[in-house]
Amino acid sequence: MDVRALKKSLHKAAFISSTLILFVIALLAETLYSAESSLVASLYPEKVREGEVCKVTVNSNKPLVYVRGDFNGRGINFSSSGSHNKFYALMGIDMRLKPGRYDLVITARDKNRNIITRKVSISVLKRVFGVQQLTLPTHMVRLDEKTLKRVKSEKEKIGRIWAQETDTHERLWDGQFVIPLAGKIVSEFGVSRIINGENRSPHSGIDLQANHGTPVIASNSGRVALVGNFFLAGRSIVLDHGQGLYSMYFHLSKEVVGEGEEVRKGDTIGLVGSTGRASGPHLHWGIRLNGARVDPISLIQQTSSF
Repeated sequence: MDVRALKKSLHKAAFISSTLILFVIALLAETLYSAESSLVASLYPEKVREGEVCKVTVNSNKPLVYVRGDFNGRGINFSSSGSHNKFYALMGIDMRLKPGRYDLVITARDKNRNIITRKVSISVLKRVFGVQQLTLPTHMVRLDEKTLKRVKSEKEKIGRIWAQETDTHERLWDGQFVIPLAGKIVSEFGVSRIINGENRSPHSGIDLQANHGTPVIASNSGRVALVGNFFLAGRSIVLDHGQGLYSMYFHLSKEVVGEGEEVRKGDTIGLVGSTGRASGPHLHWGIRLNGARVDPISLIQQTSSF
């Protein structure tokens, strides 16, 4: 073959290959752009206060196989509405998260393995909490070294539960959360506590007044993650509702469920008491959502549409 003809053929082949590569790159870029532009995330309410729960909704015009969120160093688990074009999640704002603007980063993947990300800016507003003064026996406040060691060990044991995450796609709760007993709220969420004249940790749940032996029901369906008797919390039950959502029931006189047992919303799980550091019979009901200490009443409100 003529050398000039050969060079011409090689140049032509190189040009075609380059053009093809550029076309493929452009096509991929267009596909990724199209996939990315199809993802819309919304937050309700758009502005949340310390200790509140909000609902995150992700819509896509293409079916998604995976949606995950990251907020303040914690993972947020999403559930499909059934169509795979709409996903939603509950997100907790810790009661002591500093007010300001934070980013929720959402990562999704479609059936073609395209990765799509969205960043949602969240305004966290300051919430004014009250102050509560309590008087308790000295031995329950001024703890000796042995008791302090016990309290620390028990705190670490309970804390290990919050570090766990139920399977991303496993949601055990269903519908609106309910209050575990019909009783007056005698201590609200987030109040700063002054016990025997000394500042103590803020109240991370609500206290419900009730007579000794009043049945306590599961606020939603889940699995019993912990049953124990602790110095501060007394006889206690922790329910795992899946996807990083837990409910706590403290100061019980009796538990009627065991660890690992599955319960349905409304099942009796224990009886009201005054065990642990308590001045009288009542139920402490607390919620942890993705590690955040949140107001149980806010959780009830935000699950009303589920």
